[in-house]
Amino acid sequence: MRNIGNQTGHELSFRRGATLEVAASAAALALTLVGCGMRVPVDGSLNPPTPQAYTVKTRAWIAPVEINDAEAVDRESIAAALSKNFLLFVRQGRYASKVEPMSDQIVPGDLLLKLRFDRYRVRRSIHPLNIPLGLLTFAMYYVFGGPASIDTVDIAGELLIQDSGGATLAGAKGAVNKTEHLTLYTMESIPGGKQDRTPLVVDLLRDAFQQLRAVRGD
Repeated sequence: MRNIGNQTGHELSFRRGATLEVAASAAALALTLVGCGMRVPVDGSLNPPTPQAYTVKTRAWIAPVEINDAEAVDRESIAAALSKNFLLFVRQGRYASKVEPMSDQIVPGDLLLKLRFDRYRVRRSIHPLNIPLGLLTFAMYYVFGGPASIDTVDIAGELLIQDSGGATLAGAKGAVNKTEHLTLYTMESIPGGKQDRTPLVVDLLRDAFQQLRAVRGD
């Protein structure tokens, strides 16, 4: 009876140890997932444009993109990436017959495009159920698609089309404001990434160039 009691004690001890080990593994996984989810890469990409049916027969200069929101994270890096990609977007989309980065060579008849963001707030935060249910269910919470993070996107942009003298010929404003609950299966998307920016840029260009054509009588 003593041996049986000792074996039972050993078995219980082993089971407790195994349970603690699994719990520790689940905790480590939860913290790792949280850490990965909180890191938002710097991104200034745009999806490829659709070539326009009508091209403005003039040269367009593209000013560096501005992000004027003091609360924006990595705003200089994002603005630099957006400046390059916005120029390529306008050029490949055939919005004007010639598209170049802004320089002092602008002459009468040329256009200057200025894209700026007065609000650029992109945040990924921990979902309140992430860690508690991740630990309670030994990480099965993630396997079955429980929300791990909350992405908040609040972006407001403006596009101005100016003449060579700096007078504004046309302009458009737009915004993206949304909140998404992401699982491990959808967390690879970047909050405020090209899936959010591209439609906004397309809308700004469409509205501004429609105004421009009305002003020019094209």
